Amino acid sequence: MTEAAIEIRDLGFSYGRKEVLCGVNLEVPAGSIFGFLGRNGAGKTTLLKTIAGILKCRSGSILFDGRPVQGVPPEKIVELGCCLVPEGRHVFPTLTVRENLLLGAYSQRRKNRSPAGPD
Repeated sequence: MTEAAIEIRDLGFSYGRKEVLCGVNLEVPAGSIFGFLGRNGAGKTTLLKTIAGILKCRSGSILFDGRPVQGVPPEKIVELGCCLVPEGRHVFPTLTVRENLLLGAYSQRRKNRSPAGPD
């Protein structure tokens, strides 16, 4: 069995009293490509921002390559090789998807090494 790159168990997140994520469970196998589909307001972006450490979950656990990352600052999560490239107007339109992903994984501490992931 392939080890999970991302493993989420019983994740919960709320904006104030409005519960957005409730009991989310997810495994993304290492080396796979994964996408979220759903209507506007379904919690897709909230889930991704929570995985990336931009939002703090209220319950549950998030593991990246077997390491717990809930409560870890976003810049530390990037150093582990996990990054978020937002959709639409927040990306660099003249770059390819791959180039946007590599740029999102760049950090000062890693500047002498290539960003996360193979060429």
